[in-house]
Amino acid sequence: MDENSPEQSGPKSFRNDVRLFACKLIDEKVLDFNAFDRLVDLAPSGADLLDFGQLIIDHDICEDFEKVQAILDATCNDIEAGVKAPYDPFDTGECYEELAPESKVKAPDPKIVSSAREAPSPTYQPEATPARKKIPLPKKVPQPEEPAVEKVAEDPSPTKIKFVPSENEVVSEPLSPEANLPADTLMADDESISGLANQALQSLGEATDGAVGPVSSQKRPIDLKPEAPTAKRVSLNEDTLESLAAAASAAIDLGKRASMGVENMPQMAPVHAQSKAEKPGETWISAKGVTMKSPDFASLTGTSEEDFKGFMISLLLYCAEEGYSDLHISADARPFARKYGEVQYLSETVISPEISEALNTRLLSPEQLAYFESEQDYDCAIPFDTGHRFRTNLMKHKDGMAGSYRIVPGSPSPIDSLGYSPQRAEVLKKLLTYHNGLVLVTGPVGSGKTMTLASLVAEMNANRSDHIICVEEPIEIVHQSNQCSVTQRGVGPHTNTFHSALKGALRQDPDIIVIGEMRDLETIEMAISASETGHLVIGTMHTSDASNTLNRLLDVFPPAQQPQIRAMVAESLKGIVCQRLLPAKSGGVVLACELLLNNTAVASLIREGKSQGLSNIMETGKRDGMIVMDNSVLELFQAGKISEETARANIKNEVLLRSLNPTSANEAVPSEESKKRGFFRK
Repeated sequence: MDENSPEQSGPKSFRNDVRLFACKLIDEKVLDFNAFDRLVDLAPSGADLLDFGQLIIDHDICEDFEKVQAILDATCNDIEAGVKAPYDPFDTGECYEELAPESKVKAPDPKIVSSAREAPSPTYQPEATPARKKIPLPKKVPQPEEPAVEKVAEDPSPTKIKFVPSENEVVSEPLSPEANLPADTLMADDESISGLANQALQSLGEATDGAVGPVSSQKRPIDLKPEAPTAKRVSLNEDTLESLAAAASAAIDLGKRASMGVENMPQMAPVHAQSKAEKPGETWISAKGVTMKSPDFASLTGTSEEDFKGFMISLLLYCAEEGYSDLHISADARPFARKYGEVQYLSETVISPEISEALNTRLLSPEQLAYFESEQDYDCAIPFDTGHRFRTNLMKHKDGMAGSYRIVPGSPSPIDSLGYSPQRAEVLKKLLTYHNGLVLVTGPVGSGKTMTLASLVAEMNANRSDHIICVEEPIEIVHQSNQCSVTQRGVGPHTNTFHSALKGALRQDPDIIVIGEMRDLETIEMAISASETGHLVIGTMHTSDASNTLNRLLDVFPPAQQPQIRAMVAESLKGIVCQRLLPAKSGGVVLACELLLNNTAVASLIREGKSQGLSNIMETGKRDGMIVMDNSVLELFQAGKISEETARANIKNEVLLRSLNPTSANEAVPSEESKKRGFFRK
């Protein structure tokens, strides 16, 4: 006789797996005397393992669903291992012998217990159970007539069951109907599938708070009960498991929306993970043989593809030669370039959407074009074999396509030629001698941060013997290794993000880390950590002065973390260089700057969060090379390099504004005699 078959040893008999499950419930103290008596009353003779566990949940015999599920899983494992029940918990005397020692209760007379069971107390009648607020597990749905089951002949492969539906019955397709299993097929037994389904149904019941009704009888519900006591094997491949998980997630979301009273909900389509397209690398453009000339946009109608490419190469070379900093080509707009910050239109011809798309895409490789069509935004660098480089941004708007091209110098300039005074140029060079710490180069868009950063790298490359890792988006000015070994990485072609590049850089034995832009919390946090671990970190930010730079640097962190970050920055910060390009009287631009060098007073203010006091320290630190932006602008005005209008637009200090005089800058400073007279003078 099968050990799991019912045994005729009393009014009710149960299989071995049910007896083993009941023993574990008793051992784990999940059931007490009354609960066990009630369970015996509810369970029909010959009930299987899942029915027995279902009764515990349905009738509030135990609220801890997870614990019951864990005991059920352990029972299934023991059954597969051939473990038998140590005693018969349904034998009244033997059951109480197990329960009595723990609870110190004397086992009652079996005859009394048996007579009590014949007339159970009204307290434990199923119909007397109070209504539940939540549904841990939906009750069984009445099933229609069971379809005929045709079993496949036994073989060493996993068991397959073919369902033969009855008349007018809709049956879902089997999960794995193929005869030949794929190589990635996973195996799962009935109990595991039942557990997963029960968890999904439980979550759905809790989310809807009972709002989800019984399953429609138009489709035959799936019976998860095993046909035989031994665990059968069902083949499930990875796609099937992912589909099951997606369906469970969608059901839970549907239940939550139903509980909120959402009506007429549309049918949810399955969610598929979308992998982000890989950003392609640079493509060199051959500019040899192209004649540089003034562009004629009116002659572009009917131009061939190669002519569009040649026109674009000639246009970019022309802008670089004429000293333009940016070129803009947009649909339904006139093309223009920017020189010294001012817009200059290159033609009165309005570019059509077709011509704009042709001009902006002819310099892209097929991979770059496919990436742009996928993302509809694209940042890249276009290098020419003549040594010119152009930082490019392509995008789409309501009228068509647009492209912005930043003309990048072919090589970095020396620090002395950037426009800093000799004293401040020496301060910059001194900042580059540190072996650890944080140096920030800041300023608004178009203030020359890229050239300054490249000049700092070139200075270190010529005077130090270290390993420099630069992370940019994209790579603009290219550096060749000289005294230093220079590694340049572009976000997109070479690394996914600034954060991932910095994380990898810490394992690449760098001495100096250069960050093209510190824009998010992860990048800033990694930069501060790297500056504390023996690396010199140089980065850029889009801020106007030192005080705003520190506020931007620190305020990205959560308030609870800011005291720690302030202490770290107070120790690691070496200096902040803020710069601004102003239109010069004689044409072109001149550089105004603000320099903050870290000392004891500056570190104390940073640690205490009093960045508003930094300007006073920079005023008193002139001998060390520090200067405030307002004083730098005033110096340019007093030297006659900028106009009074430009000076007034860039000075915030009211005292300095009142000191401006269009006729003589020297009259702005009061004499010693007037100071002695005070306010009461004739």
